[in-house]
This record gives sequence, C-alpha cells and structure tokens, in this order.
Amino acid sequence: MFLDDGTKKKAVVDVTLAAVEDNGARSDLVPDRQTILVDAATLAKTADEPFVYTGEVKARKGNMRFVATVRDVTTNRIGVGSASVRIE
Repeated sequence: MFLDDGTKKKAVVDVTLAAVEDNGARSDLVPDRQTILVDAATLAKTADEPFVYTGEVKARKGNMRFVATVRDVTTNRIGVGSASVRIE
C-alpha cells in the first residue's frame, strides 16, 4: 500500500526467495526489505506495470521450485509466485 511521504508515495515490502527440491528440502530463506518511493504522478501512470526485483538463491542440480513471496509491511498482505525448473 502506497502512503503519502511528502510529495511522493512510499511502500515498504518484504521480498523472500527460496528454492525447494523434489524431496522437500529447501534453501535458506533470503528475505530483503525494499522501500519503494515514487512521485504520485509517476505512480498513477505506472500502477499497472510490474515491480521488478532481482535476487539470488543457491540451489543444487535437479528439479527445483523457486518461490518468491512479497509482503506489504503496512497491510501484511502477501503475494506468492513460483516456477518449476530443472537445473543441469
């Protein structure tokens, strides 16, 4: 949720990445708090564009599921995304 911060809008989110193996073992969680600060006019124009985040997770070879969660610190709402991959 974007809140007023002077002439800008501000949101704080916790992004967490993890890799899960076929047998249920998972990597260490990699949490990262991000503050998003944007002009109000820019926010209105870009509201439908994705938030791009780049992070790293250590994983072994084999079938993996990469999971990312994004938690809005203000509202505690959480979004989850995942992708299955095979690492050779």
